[in-house]
Amino acid sequence: MSVRHRHAPHRSRGPAGALLVAGLAISLGLASSVGAQPSSLVTTLVADAAHRAGLAIAVTHHRLVGQDLIEISVPAGPSIASAAGHVAVAGEDAQRRDALSLLDLAGDGSVALADGLDDPAAGLTIVEPDGDQVHVALPGVAGAAFAPTGWLAVIDATGRLWRVDAAAGAAKPIADGPFGGSVAFGAGGELLLASLSSMEAPFASTLVRVDPDSGRARAVTSADESLLVFATRAMSDGSLAVVAHPTGGGVSLYRITGGRSAEVMALDPGAVDASISDDGAAVAYALAGDGTYLARMGGGPPTRLSDGMLPRIAPDGQAVAVLQAGATVVVDATGRLIDRLGSSLAAWARCEGRCAA
Repeated sequence: MSVRHRHAPHRSRGPAGALLVAGLAISLGLASSVGAQPSSLVTTLVADAAHRAGLAIAVTHHRLVGQDLIEISVPAGPSIASAAGHVAVAGEDAQRRDALSLLDLAGDGSVALADGLDDPAAGLTIVEPDGDQVHVALPGVAGAAFAPTGWLAVIDATGRLWRVDAAAGAAKPIADGPFGGSVAFGAGGELLLASLSSMEAPFASTLVRVDPDSGRARAVTSADESLLVFATRAMSDGSLAVVAHPTGGGVSLYRITGGRSAEVMALDPGAVDASISDDGAAVAYALAGDGTYLARMGGGPPTRLSDGMLPRIAPDGQAVAVLQAGATVVVDATGRLIDRLGSSLAAWARCEGRCAA
């Protein structure tokens, strides 16, 4: 997940340089660095009290083209985090930040929401399957993902990595980073993160595996490779599918196996907000001021799907949810409209047998 940079990158390399500078803030998942230390404050709100107070967060399951799309509806007004709450916003950049406040879905049905991705003082709210809410005060949130075992990995506004107990809300730092806000887990439970050159000038990054217990990070790719990483997905065979910008190149999909990377598909040089299917064979992405596209390995030129931004590809790659005018439209792989959802907060469930009934 991501927000705007306070400082633009100092430089970008290759023919896509100008487009990448414009797209970095919406592809790397970064937040401006702040010096504030986190509060240990944890606030809980049980489901019944949330309903009585008009603060209940609705989670709706939609079965579309054989896949599960989860829609989140947040009431207007202050949340349990007091001043930090979901507010309807206008303007594409604000709409995009609003949609990105849906951080992740857990296999048990829990949902992680950021109070505000442009606010370094805002924390996050975890909505449990029974409707109870747990709010955790952190120094901003740039991205998060649930571990297979249920805890929440969070990147704060300084690029620091945290481990958050999803039920109790207790948070402890794991590693200082700085890391980008794109968070994924590997097959062995390790974190897959982009270690940044700096928060102020993130013109380079290294894909790393981080041990969630020790906080130790080790590079995934070999030392002679320099990839500015945008998105990562672990494959069932142990390899990684990565959308990245190499030094002197454009934007491409890579397959990384055994610490070595191979380019498998070139994308548009201005591609941002890449979303990778579970088999690593399809990528949805946006072009600023244009719309959303879908590219497939061996499938010819990319297909323009629709207007809108922030594409989220279905696990099987056959449908894409797109942010459009503050709502969500769902289209198939040809761009045919499947459904429209009133909320901008929507994500595909990737449950791997762990989803709640």
